[in-house]
Amino acid sequence: MGMFSRRRAATPPARIRTPNFLVEGDLRIAAVGESFYQPALLAICGARAGEEVGHECFAALVLEPDNPHDPNAVRVEVQGRQVAHLSRSDALAYRPALVAVEAAGRVIICPAFIAGRGAGSETPNLGVFLHLPSPGSAEADVRRAL
Repeated sequence: MGMFSRRRAATPPARIRTPNFLVEGDLRIAAVGESFYQPALLAICGARAGEEVGHECFAALVLEPDNPHDPNAVRVEVQGRQVAHLSRSDALAYRPALVAVEAAGRVIICPAFIAGRGAGSETPNLGVFLHLPSPGSAEADVRRAL
């Protein structure tokens, strides 16, 4: 099975903020800004810089209205640590689902994959990939369940 193969992750760990709202889908959404959070990503994976990494986990998507660069920002957290953001376009697309879940006092979580190709690759940084449904499906699932 390749590094980016899709497998169902285990049950979400209790460390993720509760109450939570699990969404899953077949889209692989790349997070952004991971270069700022490499120490946290390495610690989460139990890896050293330059090692090949393929780590399944769950990520929480958290609205960040006080972000000085973008009031629509969405923070990506794994094990309670910030590891990335959604891109501006993804943050806007998933915003209706996130706002609805937050209004209900919950947090969206999704399966995630932390990956890095190791020494000699194009970049030594680890990346974060989220397994999400389409934005419309996420919003429909949230509204149906809440």
